Amino acid sequence: MWCVIKKYWNARYGHIRFRLYDINLLAFFGVFGLLFLFFYKHVEKWTVYFLIHLALIVFILEVIRLGERYPGKTIFRLARNFYLFAVMLFVWEECEMIIPIFHGSYPATKLIS
Repeated sequence: MWCVIKKYWNARYGHIRFRLYDINLLAFFGVFGLLFLFFYKHVEKWTVYFLIHLALIVFILEVIRLGERYPGKTIFRLARNFYLFAVMLFVWEECEMIIPIFHGSYPATKLIS
């Protein structure tokens, strides 16, 4: 199974040169998406937020891939360079939902305290 995933990743995203902000955004959405699985008690519709994070990871990977694959096309180059601003607007609005997951008693709170 792992070999199939690795082969798919290399075929689709192996040629990409990730920038530091690409890695940071992908890590942010991945980590906070996983946090919703463990600290979901006070977050309404936490499954929706988890799926949104998963969709944003796929969206970011595809924007980066298209920007790297077609560097001469202006629309892909602009999307590759400026997707960060659109994503950061979402993150700013999402902070209202993320902060409550760190307060209260949750199933995973005892593991980290």
